[in-house]
Amino acid sequence: MKHAFWLAGIAAVLCGLVFSCSSSPSGSTGPVTRIDTDVVIVGGGGAGLVAAIQASKLGARVVVLEKTDALGGNTNIAGGNYAAVDPVRQRASGISDRDSVELHIRDVLSIGQYQANPALVDILCRNALPGLEFLESVGVEFEPTVYLVIGSSVPRSHHNKESSGGYMIAQLKKYAEADSNITVYTNTPAVSLIQENGRVSGVQAQGKDGKTYEVRGSRGVILATGGYYGNKELIMKYNSNVHRENPPYGVLDDTGDGLLMAEALGARLVNMNLVQMMGLSSYALPPQHKGGTGNIIVINQNGERFVAEDAPHDFQTYEEIYKQPGDYIYTVFDQKAVTASGNGAALDAEIAGGRWFRANTVQELAARVNAPPEALSAAISDFNSAVSAGRDQFGRTNFSGGRIDTPPYYISGKIYPQLRYSLGGLDVNAKTQVLDLQGQVIPGLYAAGEVVGAIHGAYRMSSHAIAMVTVFGRLAAQSVMGQ
Repeated sequence: MKHAFWLAGIAAVLCGLVFSCSSSPSGSTGPVTRIDTDVVIVGGGGAGLVAAIQASKLGARVVVLEKTDALGGNTNIAGGNYAAVDPVRQRASGISDRDSVELHIRDVLSIGQYQANPALVDILCRNALPGLEFLESVGVEFEPTVYLVIGSSVPRSHHNKESSGGYMIAQLKKYAEADSNITVYTNTPAVSLIQENGRVSGVQAQGKDGKTYEVRGSRGVILATGGYYGNKELIMKYNSNVHRENPPYGVLDDTGDGLLMAEALGARLVNMNLVQMMGLSSYALPPQHKGGTGNIIVINQNGERFVAEDAPHDFQTYEEIYKQPGDYIYTVFDQKAVTASGNGAALDAEIAGGRWFRANTVQELAARVNAPPEALSAAISDFNSAVSAGRDQFGRTNFSGGRIDTPPYYISGKIYPQLRYSLGGLDVNAKTQVLDLQGQVIPGLYAAGEVVGAIHGAYRMSSHAIAMVTVFGRLAAQSVMGQ
């Protein structure tokens, strides 16, 4: 793989060798440097890299356009877990034959509240194991056993050896670097799609040097530009629950570029109102928190508990937090939780910065956020009684952190639910071809990864993001190559 941005700087000299030059297209100024290849991929994240490698395996010359200075996108910060029905590893984990692709499909449709496209879910689940084997073929190693995640009927979550999406990206990048058919341009955002005689034939991109590039793909263009949770205006256009105060998770460069470029050509967007939210997010947890709910409780601005802290994130947000005054929460815990997490120094720094507050009494703690002290005292007392009983009125079942009874006590500042994952995007068919408003194929245009809508439905099950980018990255490459 040639990290080819430096080539652009000498494009004028090499015009006719590596590149050919053309006049400026409508809307641009100055000369345009043309690059000819077989497949153009917009986006160098997980789906884009998988698609590039798969297309090369099928004999294509590939150009990848990445708008940032690094590859990986949101996959870089994913957990690296991969859901697939895998009889060999499942038998090794003592599961025998209790799983099936059909059960996997039902799980995904159910947790997505049946708002996913069943055909795309079928493709995801049936091709998950071949996708995992593809990752293994390019150097990604997985553990020999599988694990259970929330929403799955049986254990089918595979952990790669570092439980890291960044590890997966490193292996894909290493493999692609050795492939002379793949050329990557970083710091080169695509700005528009080129359509001729009704067919998408390339991409216009802007180089870091200010020059315009016209990258032509004789086979077609694959959009792998990620989601849109970095575009608050776009999210708020479709989802009235989202506030400007909702912090985003992940790569802020995921601003919906691909779906907006395709929409400009008449592409249909689906499920754009569906955004996965996280109520008890990293913003609501103390620094260096080691997972689980511990003895953390959630209260509203009136000092009242109102939700099970171990409930699914979207339920916490849409069914409970958004029914509270102001649409925000506070989280409360005690010194016992701090000691258990080993986060004292980091928490001290955040207290100094005003994000968290500490007090020796519950009454003082309530005063820090102007909550009624008697309500906060009652919330803590009721929680402590629930710890002893092993149940509470909200349905919480995890009380492993014990009672809140060891001063000093801690409370967060205002916490708004976190934008975790955008679930809408481009409408595609079973070949990943992008569809227009009438449901017809836009010739030459394909999409893979989070830019595609209706794969997950209203909620993305854990361990399915990596499977999704792998399965549909491969499928897009196969389709663009006529396989």
